[in-house]
Amino acid sequence: MLPLAGNDFPKSRDELQRAIDDGLKLYGAPKGVVGIEGSFPILDSLRIDLSGARIDTNTQRPSRELREKQPGVETGRLEVSATPFLLCDAPVQFRLTADAARFDFARGADGRPVLVLNAARSGELDAQIRRADLQTLVRALAHAAAAKHGATIEDVDLSLTTLGPRALGFEAKITASMFMKTTVQVTGWLEIDDALNAHFSKLTCEAGGMVGSMAAGFIRPQLAKLQSQPIPLANLPLGGVKLRDVKIDAGEPLRVQAWFGADADS
Repeated sequence: MLPLAGNDFPKSRDELQRAIDDGLKLYGAPKGVVGIEGSFPILDSLRIDLSGARIDTNTQRPSRELREKQPGVETGRLEVSATPFLLCDAPVQFRLTADAARFDFARGADGRPVLVLNAARSGELDAQIRRADLQTLVRALAHAAAAKHGATIEDVDLSLTTLGPRALGFEAKITASMFMKTTVQVTGWLEIDDALNAHFSKLTCEAGGMVGSMAAGFIRPQLAKLQSQPIPLANLPLGGVKLRDVKIDAGEPLRVQAWFGADADS
């Protein structure tokens, strides 16, 4: 989903380019990141470079509630890339490509126009992040969660192990402070099965001392919730696009690849 600048849906190629270009300023993307070839609304290609864009825990998330949905544009080739964009100050390299992609225009709950990917014949996403940068990301996310309980995350030491093409093991040592410092160790496995259900298992949380016990008390119920039922990735709300396969490589850098395409019923 891409935010569009202005109040009206674009009615020409130039209007579409300006609307995407200016809309991406919400994420700090530099102007001039959009390239369009072909005639509106049936485009030959749409290329978007998000290098330099930034998203953090304070960034307003796009609304999932869509109104006034209507056919937007089609493109023979879609390319969205970043080298990199910053996710909570952690550089992430990614590239998304798709063939025969179709977008809808819609409005979010705030009434602002957005561009929504509704279908694609085939596509691939390739995202990579270095381990040190992943630690930065985990620290930022953990800090945002811990702040709700009056705690501060000071450091995160994360290790990953490849267990298979869709599985990895992880161990995170999180140093936090409330009224004194403590270290919490979280371990577990993540595996995605052939039906593309993500399963968390063997989740543990260990910590010593009074503060550590309090922190573990906050974390363990969340781990139990994660472990209680699989997450059906194939059922994510992706319009007419269906996730086909996922591959995880826990090397350096961590790499996640995903393949998607048109729903068989669309």
